[in-house]
Amino acid sequence: MSPTSAMATAAGLLAGLSVPLTSALDVPTWLVFLAWSTYFFCGTGTAALRAQFATNSWGILLGAATFAIIVHFEASTWGSAAVVAVAAFCVAQSGRIPVFSAAPGLFIGFAMIAAAVQVADVSITAISWDNPLVLALWTVVLGSVFAVVTEFIANTLASDDQDHAAPEMASEP
Repeated sequence: MSPTSAMATAAGLLAGLSVPLTSALDVPTWLVFLAWSTYFFCGTGTAALRAQFATNSWGILLGAATFAIIVHFEASTWGSAAVVAVAAFCVAQSGRIPVFSAAPGLFIGFAMIAAAVQVADVSITAISWDNPLVLALWTVVLGSVFAVVTEFIANTLASDDQDHAAPEMASEP
């Protein structure tokens, strides 16, 4: 199987399996998809896993701090906008740090916490396992697992093509 078909097959299979799994875990599937896709943006292998986990997690933490400030100070719309603007600046500047150089992963992490805040039943400042921060970080772990398994399955399927490839024909002079 070609590498592209192998990746498509693995991603399709696991995307389908992710729906009942995330439903059983009461985790939004699309949050897992965000972390999962960040892995492939960052490349493949251990380096991609490190970059994906670091950028998504840092973006989530900066976003959580942003929301906590907004909640604590009961910021108005314009006050919230100012806090978000400063936070976005900090997120972008974090990309200068080598471990966070895959800057889109930082913004995806920030978006993940924003989404988790919207779907959670508790405040970002609540001390609880239901806190949106816990939900967002948990989805980074799940997305990482799905990404690594996707890559493993795709590589396995693609390597079968290599093992059973037709012999190359010698070119005639």
